[in-house]
Amino acid sequence: MKKITFLMVCLLSVLGLSAASYDHLYVIGDATSAGWNTNSNLEMTNLGDGKFTWTGELLDHGDNSRRFKFIVSRSWYPCLTTTAAAHETVTPGVKVALLDKHEEVQPDAAFIVDKTGTYKIDIDLNEMTMLLTETTQELPDVAEFGQVYLAGSAFTDKVAMEKVSDGVYTWSGVIEEADPMVGFYFVNGDETMSFNPANTGSIKSGSYSMVYSADGVGTTEFQIPATSTYTITVNVAEMKMEVLKIDYEHLYIVGSALTARPGSWLTEDGVEMEKIESGKFTWSGQLYAQTTDGSGTEFKFLNQLIPGVWENDFVFDTTQSANQPIEIGGSYTISYRGSGHDNKFTVPEDGNYKLTVDLHAMTLTVEEGTSSAVSEVLAAAPVVVTDGATIRVLANGLDLDGVMVFDLLGNCVASTGAVSDYAFDMAQSGVYVVRVACGNQVYSHKVIVK
Repeated sequence: MKKITFLMVCLLSVLGLSAASYDHLYVIGDATSAGWNTNSNLEMTNLGDGKFTWTGELLDHGDNSRRFKFIVSRSWYPCLTTTAAAHETVTPGVKVALLDKHEEVQPDAAFIVDKTGTYKIDIDLNEMTMLLTETTQELPDVAEFGQVYLAGSAFTDKVAMEKVSDGVYTWSGVIEEADPMVGFYFVNGDETMSFNPANTGSIKSGSYSMVYSADGVGTTEFQIPATSTYTITVNVAEMKMEVLKIDYEHLYIVGSALTARPGSWLTEDGVEMEKIESGKFTWSGQLYAQTTDGSGTEFKFLNQLIPGVWENDFVFDTTQSANQPIEIGGSYTISYRGSGHDNKFTVPEDGNYKLTVDLHAMTLTVEEGTSSAVSEVLAAAPVVVTDGATIRVLANGLDLDGVMVFDLLGNCVASTGAVSDYAFDMAQSGVYVVRVACGNQVYSHKVIVK
């Protein structure tokens, strides 16, 4: 038996199909509701022992492409795709080999589903195979299901959702995270029918497929990863759920317009705006029209500050298809980006600007900023220096709210709360980004530890 197993491993290695090991897999492609957006959430269910499953629609959006493959994080590589030299049409019920692709090399081939339908995808990383199974789901009667309620561990009692139209219900409110993780599902009035997640995983903004249970209520939950305001819309007839997660307590401005540095698009460079009231924020300071290499600058808004995560960002009106220059006295529509156009705001000329964002009205207003606040910031700023294996943060007379140290992969490797001067003794040499929060300002410093 050991000899057979060894021979199989050798054969897989020769074919470039050696077993992969991943904790997460996501379905992506123009055959899915995610499209080719790596930030969309179509996470497969991890069954353990290298096995993943997912159930949902694969469909033709009108261009007959119907392509899909799998990514392992919110980036393009690594990805799992066809071993063929061209797009491969998958036959339901027949296993196909998977290629573990770690870099952009041609051909950029994907799988193709032959026709629109509901499918179950099973992946085995030990065999490096995928099995596509065509399936059907029992559809609910909208009138029989009736009023929809939120239920589950996130709620003490079931909560009635607001009816928007026949079979469409919505609810908006704060759901708090907990340990262990809490979640929710949907039930009808007498709790004899339910909608539950088709694929497990924590909830982010996006579209989700559901499974209908007419004989006994299912208890599998959509899980809540973070405290936030969630707007949840469910369509009974289509068995779909839409989630919009907005934090009305925090907002950050981010982009090259703040620093004039080329490529200033790190989430940890985001500067927190001042909250005026729930959902309304302001910021005043210097914005630059060009970077130091002469290219134009941009900015947008970020709802949460997690290194490398761009899930909740707000941009210029996504019904448009271009960036939007700002001007003093101007008012602009902002949009939660989701999978829409990543339209940023641009700056026509250097100057001091006051920006006010209203997340309830979804607007940005631009006024002339004051230079005094900028002068004070320039006059007194925290200082970050290295001394051998030690990173030293010098308050320079300021009251610091906290310091975070990130490696180049975006992982927070050290942090502290409110401090004056502080020192971090680093275990490893390398390049780090030190983020210092001070009032309404956030300072980022790149340092080298030897």
